[in-house]
Amino acid sequence: MSHNLQLKQVGVVGLGRMGRGIAQVSALAGYTVKAVDQEQDLVDRGLELVGSSLQRMVQKGSLRERERDDILSRINGTKELEPLSDCDLIIEAVFEDLEVKKTLFRQLDGICPPDTLFASNTSSLSITRLASGLSRIDKILGMHFFNPVEAMKLVEIIKTVATSSEAIQTVLNFVRSLKKEPILVRDQAGFLVNFLLTGT
Repeated sequence: MSHNLQLKQVGVVGLGRMGRGIAQVSALAGYTVKAVDQEQDLVDRGLELVGSSLQRMVQKGSLRERERDDILSRINGTKELEPLSDCDLIIEAVFEDLEVKKTLFRQLDGICPPDTLFASNTSSLSITRLASGLSRIDKILGMHFFNPVEAMKLVEIIKTVATSSEAIQTVLNFVRSLKKEPILVRDQAGFLVNFLLTGT
């Protein structure tokens, strides 16, 4: 993988509040997004809410209607994981449960080519444990967005001892392309912000 891997297609798994925000800011930045949830009605609802969020931006004058339509056209919803096989980066924002996330990453590991980067939007789970047993431990890291994703500038990038410098640089560049501020932290309990908040 080159040092300046160009990401074009981004996969987002889980269309709750965080996943929808990640899909929206990624499409806003010009990426093609594949947005996945387990049921078709969750996919439809997720895309509908992204549309409402963009419509509010139009009403506020920060987005033109044509831009809104272009952004929405870059987000493709699906309830299958297989279409994610051509994504350069996949960000999961599913239920905050280690086994749920590990199962998802195992499935994706079998679907995606070796170069695909995997990121978890976890706020506290160990990325090292999430990556264990996968074929791409050098391409897995945490990408912790804050709620609401559309407004919050900070994104924690959590690296493990195995995460490659190329993967880290690619993800730092990606976050900056979203007009957000990445901070690189070690894989420790609660990462940086939660660590500061809890004072442990």
